[in-house]
Amino acid sequence: MSQSAGTADYFQELKEWSKRKLELIDKYLESAVRIMGSIDTVHYVDGFAGPGHYGDGGTGSPVRALELAQRLQREGKSYRLKCINVEENSEHFANLVQATAAASDIVTNISGEFNDHIDDILRRIGTKPAVFFLDPFGVEGIDWAKLVKIIRREGQTDLWMRLDVSYVRRLDGFYDSLAPDAPAKFRLLQRAYGVDDRDELHERLSGPNEESRIRSAIILYMSRLRNEFANAKGNAYVGGYPIKTIDGQVKYYLLLAGAHPKAGVLASDIVYSVEHSYQRDVEEYRAKLTQQLNMFDHFDPSQAEIDDKKALELAESLWNACQDETMTRLAARASVWQEWFGRVSKRHATAALRHLHSKGKVRVRQGSLGDDDAVIIFEPYGAAPE
Repeated sequence: MSQSAGTADYFQELKEWSKRKLELIDKYLESAVRIMGSIDTVHYVDGFAGPGHYGDGGTGSPVRALELAQRLQREGKSYRLKCINVEENSEHFANLVQATAAASDIVTNISGEFNDHIDDILRRIGTKPAVFFLDPFGVEGIDWAKLVKIIRREGQTDLWMRLDVSYVRRLDGFYDSLAPDAPAKFRLLQRAYGVDDRDELHERLSGPNEESRIRSAIILYMSRLRNEFANAKGNAYVGGYPIKTIDGQVKYYLLLAGAHPKAGVLASDIVYSVEHSYQRDVEEYRAKLTQQLNMFDHFDPSQAEIDDKKALELAESLWNACQDETMTRLAARASVWQEWFGRVSKRHATAALRHLHSKGKVRVRQGSLGDDDAVIIFEPYGAAPE
């Protein structure tokens, strides 16, 4: 399936799950630009940009990023956001150009396949910080060898990308198929994962049931990203978030990969926020389906009780990971990032640290417990009273 074929109907309507994906990217980009930019230019690269608008009037990712860039200009910020959009479909590209025509000083639109233009894009952005959003259909259009170039570039690089696990599973089915196009189909998977040995790739995507095979596909790709970022940048924060329909069907996974702890912590907070809103929408959807309130609802824990429980569990994780260390609050959160990605927010971290402080397990050497730059002393094990 080509990118053009895959987008034939997609942009006719902005689906509710796509709104959630775009909300996440919007929130992350705005915060990341503020953090990464400071006094410099940040580049946003949309590798599969689409037409800019959906058929029902919904706004697509390239126009949303442009609107943010224009707002930053109006507000007189000392930093700028510049946008690079790539679109293969000729009709979509024409619409994209029209949608961004009034901002030629901010936006660069490139016609063609993302894979073919990566070298040009990397020349354009140089060593400036960049956020890449790669939202292909299937796994075509992002060869691993090309992705490695992005990861290894100089300058801070935050990467958000779609992993369509159902498409991975379909391609893996061609491993032992006798269909004439089976070898070519499986090679798409090899290029996407960057694994030359077809037997090894199939084995690493295997599992005793479909659920485990889906998990294998996600874990393998995330581990590839984590290893590449760690080797290139010395550090890696890689997380995954399932984009679901309102009735719980997983459409695909949205992956974050970066090397700076602020990128990881910011992504975790925003994923938590988006997931929290999604769960509220699910509850409303279910209530409308049943048209009645659950008579046992009053036995459910309140949000405050849920937050308190999370804060206490997070406090235990922080204490186990950081005792006898002196570090910033940001570094402390980063030390338990993998376990808590998308499950807690900034306020949970503050509540957890306040709990540890009340128990004499942490001291603040500089700043306040709610400040990412605060320097916190975690007492040695056994030195603090219970």
